Amino acid sequence: MNYLLALISLISAFFYHYQALKIYQLSYYRVGEFIHSLKSKIPAVAIYFVAPVFCQILALILPYISLYIIIGQFLLSLGVYFHYKKSAKTQIKFTHRLTLFLLLSALIVTPLSLGLSSINLAPILPLAYPLCAMVSHLIVGQIYKVKNRNYIHKAQAKLQKINPLVIGVVGSYGKTTVKNALTTILKQKYEVSCTRENFNTPLGIARAIVENLDEKTQIFVVEMGARRVGDIAQICSYFPPDYAVITALGNQHLDTFHSTENIVKTKGEILDCDTLRTAFINGYDDGAKRLCGRAKCKLVVTNSEYTASYTEPSISELGTTFTLKLSGESYQAQTTLIGSYAPQTLCLCSAVAHELNLTPSQIINGIKLVKSVAHRLELLYNGLDIIIDDSYNANENGVKVALQTLKSMKKTRIIITPGIVELGSEQAKANYRIGLECATCADYAVFTGVNKAFLESGALAGGMAKERIKLVASLSQAVEELKKIKGERAILFSNDLPENY
Repeated sequence: MNYLLALISLISAFFYHYQALKIYQLSYYRVGEFIHSLKSKIPAVAIYFVAPVFCQILALILPYISLYIIIGQFLLSLGVYFHYKKSAKTQIKFTHRLTLFLLLSALIVTPLSLGLSSINLAPILPLAYPLCAMVSHLIVGQIYKVKNRNYIHKAQAKLQKINPLVIGVVGSYGKTTVKNALTTILKQKYEVSCTRENFNTPLGIARAIVENLDEKTQIFVVEMGARRVGDIAQICSYFPPDYAVITALGNQHLDTFHSTENIVKTKGEILDCDTLRTAFINGYDDGAKRLCGRAKCKLVVTNSEYTASYTEPSISELGTTFTLKLSGESYQAQTTLIGSYAPQTLCLCSAVAHELNLTPSQIINGIKLVKSVAHRLELLYNGLDIIIDDSYNANENGVKVALQTLKSMKKTRIIITPGIVELGSEQAKANYRIGLECATCADYAVFTGVNKAFLESGALAGGMAKERIKLVASLSQAVEELKKIKGERAILFSNDLPENY
């Protein structure tokens, strides 16, 4: 009987911990980030860990009905599993790494389960799950550390063989848009490849090299991401850049950087690379300009008539027009990108293209072909409604740019947002400021998630009527609230957080 109870408990464990496994995966298999995510999910933690222990202890106290208790535990675990699976934004991806982690965990837990059952200690088995998972995590981590190192070496060898010009793009935000726009413009003259989507870690970059680079590639545009001091320096040591492009600096990832000084220090690590020929800095961003004095190579700063600048920006539902100035000459530029950030982004890309000997006509044609990045100020249409999809945006300045874009729309303006995260002690203040901005740019606001109280207090302080503010628990509930607002609407979806927040 003990063995049967242990077997049922083992099967139940997977269903109980399905959501915890997903959070583990969304935390990039990092224990620190996993625990940090669980801190804001106390009810869920009770379901994952306390409920199984309670059921097992109850079965020990009442042995004559223990089978029914454990079967009840199994049914409860199924209910937990289907609840989270049905309401999930994303599902677990059974990658090789997660599959290996689960198999190894099972190999560790099974003999332990049998051993505890043989001495009538099966009820303490749920308490051992986290310990077994940690052992599995450490073993799999070491295996993948070796595997990843070998994969990066393979990518380095291929990059050295092809030997393209490498352009590194760094910044707190705007990296993916700059990378895609720069790639599109440079393709007017060169064979260009770039890193995919927002894969900006050493492994993501290595994957782009191994899978995408070919012998014809002349330029490789690399988005470089960072969450901690030293991350950019590490990427540069693996894949040294010839050119650096710095987009903008802000307070993103303060949870892991701990200070804005560390953010500036880390983004500037690219300027310490010995292979660097020229650095391009967005002169329209005060944060990026803080790095001007750190550059040891040739420096090109936009917002100057001698390099690249823009005037007369005009934003509409169709896109943005502006006058681009290159080396003192003026050219009319048109793009489908929207938002006040679009002209300075394209101005920065134009400065790089001009340095790489593209003609003004090639640059202007390239700008016209640039498309918005999916989920980053992407303009969509649903009947008479305009949808501004900025769901991948996760920084304060970016949210404010999106709100100003919403403000320009001649319809009923609605924002749906959970605010921004990973700001540590600054998170409440930042979301309060976003709430203030919502009051001046939107007619209605639907706030979700952990920041909704901060967002609401800001919106109220900014003068938005309380009846125009809705607080909900999830995006699906936000969409239901949206249905109640009639008429022609402009709807901004800002920062759709994954489920580990």
